Amino acid sequence: MSQIQSNIGIPNYLQLKTILKEMILDDPSIENLPPEKSLAEQYEVSYMTVRHAISELVDEGLITRQAGRGTFVNKPGKVKNKTYCIGYIRSDKTGDIYMSEDEVKLFTGIYAVFAKRGYQLTHILDRSTLVSSEDPAQKPKIKLDGILYYDPYDKEELNKIIRFTSTVLLESRIQLPDITTVNIDNYNAFKLGIQHVYDLGHRRIAHITGDLKSFAGKERLRAYKDKMKELGLSIEDSLIIKSNFSFEGGEISAQALLQGSHKPTAICAANDLSAAGANRWCHENGLVIGKDISIVGFDDLAPAYFNYPPLTTVHAPKRELGAEAANALINIIETGDVGNPQTLLPAELIIRKSTGPVP
Repeated sequence: MSQIQSNIGIPNYLQLKTILKEMILDDPSIENLPPEKSLAEQYEVSYMTVRHAISELVDEGLITRQAGRGTFVNKPGKVKNKTYCIGYIRSDKTGDIYMSEDEVKLFTGIYAVFAKRGYQLTHILDRSTLVSSEDPAQKPKIKLDGILYYDPYDKEELNKIIRFTSTVLLESRIQLPDITTVNIDNYNAFKLGIQHVYDLGHRRIAHITGDLKSFAGKERLRAYKDKMKELGLSIEDSLIIKSNFSFEGGEISAQALLQGSHKPTAICAANDLSAAGANRWCHENGLVIGKDISIVGFDDLAPAYFNYPPLTTVHAPKRELGAEAANALINIIETGDVGNPQTLLPAELIIRKSTGPVP
């Protein structure tokens, strides 16, 4: 059937629906349908007839309407009736309206991909917004095509979310079958700073940890311990100060490390902010950074290059992390294909003035 016939007892919209359906199924290369006005002229039917036929195909999941853009064919595995809206869950900062600099870089990568591919980041969520804690089987309260979930720590909670919507995990310690995870290689990246100060002659190397509830904090501590073993160096409890990624935590940690009798000659902090805090305490107490004490950060954010002296640090590709996760999620939404379930992004050591030869 290629034309509408008015004398066969089949409503025009059903005939048009059949024509369009056969056209789509016979030619997998078709990406979108002509405008509705063009279809009405081509098949000599009313605009309402075209609308009715297309609505039926949308209900069947064969095509998707996008306001202002057109009508697009759903390929196998695609999310049907897409909203082009994506949610983001930041598990450890629920209710915090302010973004850290690393989050800004992360979101820059996400927004760039979404803008290019026609999606929007519409919701920054906490878990109760998406899934009812009283009824785990309840569907999401917000219609989203997918979720980007940063550093999930509750496997049961995560299982509730992935049951309802396509999900990509960022900086996640949790690995689940058929769920895409995109991480920075925190483990090998953190080892770079330790190797650097070791090559400068340092043997008493301390570590200021991050929040050990976080994936990054745990991985960087694990890297510190393993690298110290690889280098044949003793791991002393007095050289590991548990902190929380904060500037104040860095100050307090540096004081604890450098007022003892067995002082380190180098400090590898879990992030730039705590490294900057350590730097301030050392400076205020008469130590020359890069000469009396070497300090290494992690992330390569503003505290690293505005610090005096500028911090040696590990550049964590947060913008690339956001872009990689956004592309992975859209590919899942549009094809149903998980692709590479686990992606590790490499990091790079940036050597500046805060490190020098062992005194």
